[in-house]
This record gives sequence, C-alpha cells and structure tokens, in this order.
Amino acid sequence: MKEVSEMTRAELERELRLLRRFIRRRLGHAKISRVLAGELETTALTPEERAIWSKRFLAQMAEPGPEEEAYYAELRESGKAVGLGPPDDPDMEA
Repeated sequence: MKEVSEMTRAELERELRLLRRFIRRRLGHAKISRVLAGELETTALTPEERAIWSKRFLAQMAEPGPEEEAYYAELRESGKAVGLGPPDDPDMEA
C-alpha cells in the first residue's frame, strides 16, 4: 500500500470503503454470535445477517449438544428407552 500522502482521493475513498465494509462484516458476525447465544433478538439483525444466522442456526441444530449426548447415552445404558440403539438392534423391530 502506498503512503497516505501519495494516494489520490479516489484511492483513499476506495480504501475507506473497504475498511468500512470490513468493519460492518466484523460487527455483523459479532451480532450474529450474540443472537446465536440468546443474548440478542433476531429482530436486531439485518436481512443479510439474518441469512447468515439462519445457516449457522440450522447447522447448530443439526448436531446434538453435549447435554443431549449425555442424556441419550444415559437412556441407552439404563435400558429405559426403546428404539435408541443401532438400526440392526432386535429391540428396534416392532
């Protein structure tokens, strides 16, 4: 990058636009993370941020959390649940 004193006005404006875009993106991702953590409502998101949030939310919901893993492991071990074993398990058949 050139020294600021050597840059034309157009180059300075371009650099400023790029910097603003970078800052908006970083702030947007921070806001999305706060919404995913339940610290902020989804209404605070812009349409672009909401699209990103939606993808991240669906990805998180597709995978069980540690508490869910532990809960279902306990059910399997205790024998209190039917149908939680592997598909070839005889208990799965009706």
